[in-house]
Amino acid sequence: MAAGDANSKPIQIAVTGGKGGTGKTTVALNLSLLFSRDFKTLILDYDVENPNALILSGIEQDKITFSRKVYQFIPVFKGDKCVRCGACVNACNSNALLLPREGPPTLFENLCEGCR
Repeated sequence: MAAGDANSKPIQIAVTGGKGGTGKTTVALNLSLLFSRDFKTLILDYDVENPNALILSGIEQDKITFSRKVYQFIPVFKGDKCVRCGACVNACNSNALLLPREGPPTLFENLCEGCR
C-alpha cells in the first residue's frame, strides 16, 4: 500500500520515558517535522505535568484551537493561616517553593509542575 492510500492505516509512534529533561519532546517534534514533509502529521503532547511541545514548536498559541482545557492544581497560600512549618516546601517535588525569612512561602509558577 502506498502512503495516503485510502485503505492504509495511520502509523503511530510514541516517544516515552519516565525521566524528565532527557529530550523526549525534542525527538518527537523533530520526527513530526521530518514526517510532515511527506505525510499528514499530528503530534500530541501527553505530558500532564509539563507539556511544552507547543512552546518548543514556535507555534503561536492564539493560532491553536483547543477542544477542552486541562487544569492543573497550583497552590495558593493564605498568609494568615500559614504557621511557617516548611512542610509544603519539603513536599514540593519540583522545588517551586521558597520559604522566606518572613511571610508565607513564595511560589515560582514557572517551576511548578503541580502537586503530586
